[in-house]
Amino acid sequence: MYHLKNWYISHYKGYLIAYGDVYNNPRFNQGHLIHTSKLDKIEEYQDYLIAYTKNSQYKCSYKDHREDLKDLLDNQILYQKIKEAINTYKEERTQYLLQYIKDEEKACILVFDDTQYHFNSFIYKDHDYIFYTRESNVSLGMFDDALHIGTQTEFAFIPTLYAVQFYEWDNNYGKVYLLNIGKHSLNISFTVFYHQPLLLRSGDIKLIEI
Repeated sequence: MYHLKNWYISHYKGYLIAYGDVYNNPRFNQGHLIHTSKLDKIEEYQDYLIAYTKNSQYKCSYKDHREDLKDLLDNQILYQKIKEAINTYKEERTQYLLQYIKDEEKACILVFDDTQYHFNSFIYKDHDYIFYTRESNVSLGMFDDALHIGTQTEFAFIPTLYAVQFYEWDNNYGKVYLLNIGKHSLNISFTVFYHQPLLLRSGDIKLIEI
């Protein structure tokens, strides 16, 4: 059985398909963004659902659903389960990440992992105000794709294999930290301002000073 994270289910030409970052599928790297073929059925459980295609099964934990809840709105019971799971997960992640910047008055963390586009989440602290999101927008290019973090920030980068290159930066969030929670090191570079390239190893958190 494969696993999907940052997943959602959508109507396509009269039937349902699932999108998400796939894990445990030998045809793809861990965290590769895919869409399934037609879903034949969906089985709902307490904390997850299983989506069945003709040849595959995908386990989708409610907490791993993308934040933008636009699908499955016709199933209010499932919608509420997913919404509650996301809120619980966000609170847990928020408290965990705040440990890194607990002594800062104004700061943010850009969190990276091993998914195809490397982005995991973003957290911002301004005194007592806290904002956390896993949302991002990917622009597909002829040669390179680009990822824009959240819907309010100006942070944007080009992801490649084990590397990200920032071409947009946002100075409105105080001190900016980069955290790698993946298993692989990431090469970080910048075109938006001068900064030495850096290696962000697994578990590293680094302050970007400009």
